[in-house]
Amino acid sequence: MRNERKEYITRAEMLRIARKCTNWHARALIRLALYSGMRLGEIMSIGHTSKIVEGGFHLVDTKNDDDRFAPLHPKAAVVCKFLPIPWSKIWMQRCVREAMDAAGFTKLRLHDLRHSTASNLINAGADFYTVGAVLGHKDARSTKRYSHLAKQTLNNAILKIR
Repeated sequence: MRNERKEYITRAEMLRIARKCTNWHARALIRLALYSGMRLGEIMSIGHTSKIVEGGFHLVDTKNDDDRFAPLHPKAAVVCKFLPIPWSKIWMQRCVREAMDAAGFTKLRLHDLRHSTASNLINAGADFYTVGAVLGHKDARSTKRYSHLAKQTLNNAILKIR
């Protein structure tokens, strides 16, 4: 596919970006995006149509027209106090863009944090089915497009040959 993105970041890089963000709600959005794989619209809906539930979020009427559960990483639980986000999507994108630029990630987009979630999960050993479920994909081809194997993961795989 020609629309495949190859930009993804680690947790440490996400934290560098978040620290450059002056808007606390945008900082929360950055952390939630990486730790959950949620889309911008899904994060923005929390506290409005979607809600925080035990262990994660109940997302209503997502891009795929389905409700779904998005698990909450314990390291992101602290930012839930900044939900709901009172600003517009455009304002949040602008704040995140400024933080990314300030951190030196000029080619990265907000949506690439979703790709980063998938890539980090795959490289940590999660299977495609699980990654697809976390991201709310209906088709494994979407998950494949989002998940990028790190060289170290490939090296570790080849070492499994005995």
